[in-house]
Amino acid sequence: MRRRVHFREDVDDDGELVELHPLLQWDMAAVIWLVQQKEERQWLRKLVHSTTSRRRTQDISLLIWFVFIIMIPEFGFPYFWICVGNLLAVATLQYLAERPRPIDLYYPLVQLQDRRCIDEDTRGFPCVDCHMAVVVLLPAILHTQSVIVQLIFIAIILYIALCKLLLATRFISQVLGSWLMGFTGILIGNHGQYCSNCCADCIRHDRAWNVDREQRQQLDGHPEARLYRSLREYPQLGRSERSSSSSSAPTTWQIEYDTCASTRRKRGSSRQKRFVLFPRTGNASKGEGGFVKKQSTK
Repeated sequence: MRRRVHFREDVDDDGELVELHPLLQWDMAAVIWLVQQKEERQWLRKLVHSTTSRRRTQDISLLIWFVFIIMIPEFGFPYFWICVGNLLAVATLQYLAERPRPIDLYYPLVQLQDRRCIDEDTRGFPCVDCHMAVVVLLPAILHTQSVIVQLIFIAIILYIALCKLLLATRFISQVLGSWLMGFTGILIGNHGQYCSNCCADCIRHDRAWNVDREQRQQLDGHPEARLYRSLREYPQLGRSERSSSSSSAPTTWQIEYDTCASTRRKRGSSRQKRFVLFPRTGNASKGEGGFVKKQSTK
């Protein structure tokens, strides 16, 4: 009797034949073929085992963090925030998901691998190294103009994923899913940074508006400011209205106001400006009447 399982915990020892889920079965066949190709080629086996280790300081994934440190001065704090946030998120998700690896489902694969290259504490999906390789290296690939540097970064991403497959620690679907999650993490991080910048701009604009409103309220309370507002509307009247009302309009107005304190501090003086409106001589019937604003400084 056959039954399908999704996890290793479903496999019992009663001797019955166990069949994997079709997707995992296809992935398992591909991983087994890759492992056999590695074992048949000694140079490939030595290359993979020499560049991978259960210790992070001796693993090929260390190149990701070298690039991360180099790119921080170039991209600034948003890049640092996106990378660290993705690292914490993917590590937490891997701990909660607890997806199996090929070596967890097929024991003969464990016998073909070097135990020094396999981290027994990790889970299958999402793959932290594949995820962070996209998050850290993809912005650098898009930023640099050198084709050689771009090819090197792409080769690092592909080689890290290939090592996971040759060591039977990840399925192909898990690698592809981790790449997709890394790209999604970049989009979410950029969107969050854009929203934070918009909020900061709104806060700065609101503070500036409040300061300007307080200054306007202080000026509005001054009696000479109210007189100035009433006089400021007078020149905006039409020429016909000004000519008809020129006979009854006052001849002169004097408006005095103090410059604001910040301007006085910058100029180092407490000068007062005097604006005097003088009636312009001319024929009012021809529209030549009006007022001239002259400025005098004491």
